[in-house]
Amino acid sequence: MTAPRPTPETIRAERAAAPTARERDFADGLGITEADLLAAHLGPHDGTTITRIQADPARILAALAPYPSIMGLTRNDIAILEITGHYRDGDGRVGIDITPDHWVHGFAMTRTVSGGLRRSLQIFDAAGEAVHKAFALEGSEAPGWDEMVAGLALPEQSDLFTPAAPPAGGMAGRDAAGAARELAPGAFERLMRGAAEAAVPVRLRVTNRGCAAEYEGPIVKTATYGPYWNVLDPGLEMHLRTDRLARIAQMPDGAVLGLDAAGATVIELAGTDAAGWAALLDAEPA
Repeated sequence: MTAPRPTPETIRAERAAAPTARERDFADGLGITEADLLAAHLGPHDGTTITRIQADPARILAALAPYPSIMGLTRNDIAILEITGHYRDGDGRVGIDITPDHWVHGFAMTRTVSGGLRRSLQIFDAAGEAVHKAFALEGSEAPGWDEMVAGLALPEQSDLFTPAAPPAGGMAGRDAAGAARELAPGAFERLMRGAAEAAVPVRLRVTNRGCAAEYEGPIVKTATYGPYWNVLDPGLEMHLRTDRLARIAQMPDGAVLGLDAAGATVIELAGTDAAGWAALLDAEPA
């Protein structure tokens, strides 16, 4: 028998008892989605204001275009990619590919934090899983943000969230069929550390069913914190649960794919300096 879903009142009470837990971790622990959590806190609550907004990607990206410094976050259950830039064409753009059918639920959040306000737009799929989030960086004036949110706001502001099965299809990571070889566990850590030490620029791509984000350029600082392998550079952060990778495959063109237990590619890593990247791959044990 399926347990009843927590009511918004229950979610708010549980959250009040664990205010410092990360949203994703809290939601997982309560058996709900992040979209459930945001919906339950609709309106002003304890220094945070949440508004339901249209999730139309064209309107979202157009609304974000005037802001020069936004951190775009794309994640799945294994990898998180955070890129700082803007949503206009040209250098410094936050590069994302979109499957519009999976941009279903939208929320705007303004939270009071030390030193000011933290503003974000957060998009979820039909099931309530995060597709893409855009954060105005702390310290940014974000002129017109409240007016922008008001223009995107839905007429009905309900604190109930009803998940549904996502439509078939969507963004998919690269198919690993035809892989040149399988790589040993730890390959992502070794390759990224090696790329940082040898100054080999890379291409990183993280995919979920509604969005794929891509970074191309150098990486400098790598580190392990808790269960995550991390890249921690100005304008770029990547957090990878390497313990959740079921398979690591090297493709004939040198790209390295990380696959989950269902066989889906959740992260792709490649070098953009052919000779430097080939040297790193040659050192990799199979």
